[in-house]
Amino acid sequence: MFSTQTHPPRFAALAPLVHVAVLGPSRSQVNLILTGLVTTHAFSELTYTITIHAYPCGGLAANQLNHAGGNVFTNIFGLQLGAGTEIVFWNCCDTSPTNPPYSCFTTCVFDNSDPCGQCNLVVWYELDDATPFPDPNSFTLAPGQGAYVFPGLSVTLQFTGTPNVPVLPATLPCGCGQWNLLSRQTNDIGTYENVTGLAPVPGAQVLRLICDSYTAYIFSGTNWSPSTPSLNIGEAAFFLVPCPAISAQVVSNTTLQLSWPADHLGWLLEAQTNNLASGLNTNWFTVPGADSVNQIPMPINPSGGAVFYRLRSP
Repeated sequence: MFSTQTHPPRFAALAPLVHVAVLGPSRSQVNLILTGLVTTHAFSELTYTITIHAYPCGGLAANQLNHAGGNVFTNIFGLQLGAGTEIVFWNCCDTSPTNPPYSCFTTCVFDNSDPCGQCNLVVWYELDDATPFPDPNSFTLAPGQGAYVFPGLSVTLQFTGTPNVPVLPATLPCGCGQWNLLSRQTNDIGTYENVTGLAPVPGAQVLRLICDSYTAYIFSGTNWSPSTPSLNIGEAAFFLVPCPAISAQVVSNTTLQLSWPADHLGWLLEAQTNNLASGLNTNWFTVPGADSVNQIPMPINPSGGAVFYRLRSP
């Protein structure tokens, strides 16, 4: 079972690459079936549907359109869900999604049968299905995001809205080197490249849930194994984007040249300077102008003590 938790602070993008061994499912799994995609003419809105099967399945669902009422998840689902359906959000944990602690999730339960007796129009509850959820409008399901959906009975969900214009590279809510629950930002087939906006590098991973098992796709050398990952319309998955390596070259007694991969243009270079006794701390600051280049000279100060650099996803 999942317990209701608040979102923890973001993980720093410098977090080390985590090689995750897929240990098998720990909860209801996902089975998404795309049942159709139609275009409506009014207001240039589009509609697509996905079918999510009941326990022991479920779904990692994605809203890939901009909903007219906003992309708060309560607007996205409306009253399409059956009583007892759980919507579960990933809280960014430094662990595999296949076997995480309860604190890695925030769970909302949909129930329009007034289980608490005097809740009137309240339909979203905590996991006990009795305590009204404090602020369901604080969670969004915008294009590019994803959430677990665990219905009591199989359900076909309809998503309607205007097309979204992707912004890439994608913001990684959990940082690089961590598992991020993502989807394509527009209603089309998803790949590593068009979801993250980055080319895969060794150590990149995609984790899909298909009803009774997890499938891990790992990039090594120049190829994906066991095959190139592909997401259906309306499907989200977990992505692990390795942290880019920073190369450092001493070009003079007073200058250090830092560089990083060109496909990470737009990332933020952060630094901190401390005395040798304290070493690495939390006092990071952003180096101005580094987000528009992929190399930058930095001064060498022999009296500066310990100096650290890292790249962070914006």
